[in-house]
Amino acid sequence: MRWLVLFTLLTSAFAQAAAVHPLVNDREGKSNLLTSSQIRTLDRMNLSRAVLERDVLDAFATIKGEACAFTLNSVLGTKLANHTALNGNFDLLLRAIRQQGLIDDVVLESLLRAYGVQKDTDRNADDEFTVATTEVAAGMRPLREFSTKRARGKCLQENYREMMAAFRKENENFNSASLKKKLTAAVTAGELTEKGASELKEFIRDGGDSWEISLADYVNKRQFLRTQFEIDATERANFVTKRVTKGTVSHRQRLYAAYTPLQITLMGNVIKKLKTRLESPKIEILIYEDEETVEEVITLDPMERFRFAIRVLRKEMKLLGTNNYFLGRQPSYTDLMAAAYETGIITALELDQVAELEEIWNPRQSFWDKAGTWVRMFSGVLSVVVPPPYGFLPALGITVIEMLNRDPVNDDQDSLF
Repeated sequence: MRWLVLFTLLTSAFAQAAAVHPLVNDREGKSNLLTSSQIRTLDRMNLSRAVLERDVLDAFATIKGEACAFTLNSVLGTKLANHTALNGNFDLLLRAIRQQGLIDDVVLESLLRAYGVQKDTDRNADDEFTVATTEVAAGMRPLREFSTKRARGKCLQENYREMMAAFRKENENFNSASLKKKLTAAVTAGELTEKGASELKEFIRDGGDSWEISLADYVNKRQFLRTQFEIDATERANFVTKRVTKGTVSHRQRLYAAYTPLQITLMGNVIKKLKTRLESPKIEILIYEDEETVEEVITLDPMERFRFAIRVLRKEMKLLGTNNYFLGRQPSYTDLMAAAYETGIITALELDQVAELEEIWNPRQSFWDKAGTWVRMFSGVLSVVVPPPYGFLPALGITVIEMLNRDPVNDDQDSLF
């Protein structure tokens, strides 16, 4: 009997593990891609989360691990009939899946972009070649390879990238406008079907060249990080879904689009060391008389420790930009914070409360403007001037307030930093 119970429990555990697909939302809070109006509409529809989850799991089982937004959309489109309240609105189906936390914003954006191409592609276009050819027409080989791969089910976005890379080997200035001029001739020469030409036209029109990251890229990077770092999958941070300053993507989308898993790891470690320094009960400077004998120990007071931590942070941020792995790219403070959260080094609460630390790098704000941001964040002055021992958030708040003042150092002060 006990063996039967154990077998039942193990079977249940394996079933639950299998019921988690590789793109489930495990980091993001409030979606930046759902408007208030859309949320109200979905709330009124009262769609079944269980049915949505079943549909998503079925779709992932069907594509068998192929991370292609176009393919996933095609399979999910067959599930629309399970939700009559949507009245055939596929765009709203995708947003409903995100609202229920079954995917995150990075995935949703990829699916919405792919759907924008799919819905405008000419459905009546012929998917057969106009003429039978044996020899490749001049300058058309990458298009023939594109057609062959597409017929075998190759993802449109990945296929397009490979085709453009092949054209640029022949002409480094080749771009989407150059490709567009070739499409009609390619159909006539039998190197491209009418449907393929229509797909490419829509992909180019929708700016596919500038899409920051493909679904396949995201899945590969995310799965690598999940195998390397243990995270609390129940946490949700709102900061990572917000748009970057003067940008069109979210902080988390930029993190995955701009950096490799190794770079994300190195960036997270910078914040890990910062956190360790801020939470350390003691920081000392040792002065040696010789290689072994300590002549003097200087213990930093709390405010000196905080200033020291920020100065080291600034130095390490500059060093990242000179690291061979970064190829001269200088990560922003919010990039570091997003990386630390993605790797489980800081919590969602810590991220959402200290993400605005980038204010200290903004020279256009006065000291009091910057200080005011932190006073409001911590809901009062007392919470940022509490005596030690400090937690990570109050300590970081004090550090920021102290280091915001760019006035020249006063030599009359009794402080090392």
